[in-house]
Amino acid sequence: SEEVLNRKFTFVLDLHEGTWKAAKALLKTLQEVVPDKIHQIVIIKPDAFWEKRKSD
Repeated sequence: SEEVLNRKFTFVLDLHEGTWKAAKALLKTLQEVVPDKIHQIVIIKPDAFWEKRKSD
């Protein structure tokens, strides 16, 4: 139905065991493959990860 075709999704990336490089690759793939289906993307990662990113 039209309603089903217009649905958007929330993607949750759990990066506790992942790397920022892997996350960027996955984000890029999502944007290329299903850009019209993304409502939001939530990234779960320990605080130390974000502290490290601030210095990059």
